[in-house]
Amino acid sequence: MGGFRDLTDILGTTPPRALPIGGQVVEFPGVISAWAGQMLLSIRRAAAQEVEAGGDAEQGAQAVLAADLVSDQDGLRLERELLGDGLEVLDDLAVFGDARQRVISTLMTWHLSGQEAAEMVWEGKGPTPNRATKRATAGRSSKTAGTAKAQSRAVGGASSAGRKPAVRRGTNG
Repeated sequence: MGGFRDLTDILGTTPPRALPIGGQVVEFPGVISAWAGQMLLSIRRAAAQEVEAGGDAEQGAQAVLAADLVSDQDGLRLERELLGDGLEVLDDLAVFGDARQRVISTLMTWHLSGQEAAEMVWEGKGPTPNRATKRATAGRSSKTAGTAKAQSRAVGGASSAGRKPAVRRGTNG
């Protein structure tokens, strides 16, 4: 009887998500916890149900808020997991408000739908994940938030699960 191959050999590893910001390439975790993945899926599912019922994604996002699927505490935790050590870099580069939301929306989309969809969000050409998560994660960033460590099991590449990417200098990743 043969043994199982290592999952990393089958799937490979998940590289960090690298975004060019302020003349630097800032790296964000390529792997998020199972909890964060489930939060993103719940948010997307609620927004999609609203669209199927004849509403729009914005109304679906508001339904997420009304149902308390994303509490303030969960929104902060989700932001910390999506940004990892990149949160401190964003603070250092003074990336706040709409610019920070663009980063968060891009990362959410990247984890949910892949790089091509994320590039559309980054360029402002595609829909953002939804407003509920924007509201849940807006205005909660601080230097101390960047020190939080990811919790739960990782979704994605196994070998990079405990690693929090930081910054690479230059604009090509």
